[in-house]
Amino acid sequence: MKEHQTLRAVLKSTELPLVLATLCKKVGSSYRGIGARLVSDGTRILSGSISGGCIEADLVLKAKDLLKTRQSQLISYDLTSEAEDPFGYGMGCDGTISVLLQDSFQFEPYCQAIDLACKNRQEVYLTTNLTEGSNLGEQKIFYKKPDEDSEILLEQFTPPISLVLFGGGRDAEPFIGVASILGWHVYLCDYRKGHLPEDLRSPCVTAIHGSPQQIIQQVPFDKSTAFVAMTHQLGMDIEMVSEVMKTESFYIGLMGHRQRLRDLSLTGLKQDGRLYSPIGLDLGAREPSQIALSLCSEILAIYNGTKGSSLSAISKINL
Repeated sequence: MKEHQTLRAVLKSTELPLVLATLCKKVGSSYRGIGARLVSDGTRILSGSISGGCIEADLVLKAKDLLKTRQSQLISYDLTSEAEDPFGYGMGCDGTISVLLQDSFQFEPYCQAIDLACKNRQEVYLTTNLTEGSNLGEQKIFYKKPDEDSEILLEQFTPPISLVLFGGGRDAEPFIGVASILGWHVYLCDYRKGHLPEDLRSPCVTAIHGSPQQIIQQVPFDKSTAFVAMTHQLGMDIEMVSEVMKTESFYIGLMGHRQRLRDLSLTGLKQDGRLYSPIGLDLGAREPSQIALSLCSEILAIYNGTKGSSLSAISKINL
């Protein structure tokens, strides 16, 4: 979602006429997946990417032409190894792709879909007409998944993850750093005075001091919220975890060593499949920054419905 937010900011803040390019179809392999986008003013790329650099220069030229005609275009590129390489980059993909170029009068629904997902924290669907003709590029927003159509690009936009850290010591800073890179908002919470860093100034962080009940009332827990208890006070962490289990949070983590977490009071909590303890993927992490990467990787994998496995290992199995 962070890339979409960046693209949206460029589209809404630039007064010049712009063109939005969207990878909408592909057969075989390609560097980027369906829905990859870039924004161009007809002279250069302002944000985003469609490929590994193979076709971007050509897209900029076509964007320049589109700004004169103001007519949407659907362009196909053959990137297979057997195809000629008109761009001189030695294309490394092995597929064919179609890219939709849209003028500013058409991509407003795309910006609205991002706003709805991020600001209202709701799941929305965007359809884009890929049929050649006067309606090419026409977009519509839905709040429930519409029927799929081979001539319609159907995209789902989900809210960015909110990461709630219950424990405001300095060991929370690496988590904030990794989360901010991913475009997540962090709620840094603590019931203890003096544990929230006073020098922390970031638009992606909201600091909250209070009891577990007060924190629950101030944080918008929803299906895109991940929670991690890390005060290192097991009793208070368990109390907070118990409160969070009443919410829709998709991930509930309890930090601590395995031996420390073998507490009988955890027996009832472990029945909730959203509880993870110890937290994080097995990266052999030791330092705080490595642990932060391990945790955020696990949260992202769960949110995206994957197991966080090695792509290389998966590829070898499928060969």
